[in-house]
Amino acid sequence: MPLVGGNADLDSRPSRRFSLGVFQERTHPLVSFFPCSSCGQRAVGKLAAIYANWFAEDDQRQAYRMRLCVECLTKLMVELKKHSSGDSGLLTICPLCGEDSSQNLSGVYLTIYPPKQPEREYALTMCSSCAPLLQAHFLERGDKLGDRSVGAAAPTNATSAEWSQVPW
Repeated sequence: MPLVGGNADLDSRPSRRFSLGVFQERTHPLVSFFPCSSCGQRAVGKLAAIYANWFAEDDQRQAYRMRLCVECLTKLMVELKKHSSGDSGLLTICPLCGEDSSQNLSGVYLTIYPPKQPEREYALTMCSSCAPLLQAHFLERGDKLGDRSVGAAAPTNATSAEWSQVPW
């Protein structure tokens, strides 16, 4: 079938626009390279990276990373903000159960990197009965991160005079 207003030599080969259109129709939207750590699905677009760390009973730092789709991150944040308050007098309220955690505090620190947004940091003042629930979530589904203090720091030298003058 000749193209309308087209050249006879060009009629026998498909147009680039058409072939590009077919190619675009057959491709799927870009999905994340990694599956969501919580639901296991490969979401369209990038995932948020969530880093959690806490100190175990032996004072060893535990750190884990999860990659979450927007739905799973929303569920997590709704759960963590269920009992939060803007009142500074309630800083030791456990975000999961709403109880005062000042006597049995177990801190969990989160750093969240949502795609194309600034990072967000949370220091969760959780009670010692709820903290293991959140920690287990990261233990089961997250990637354990290595000890960043091993070999990461430069060797310490004697304090030089110029650094001792800084008003810390």
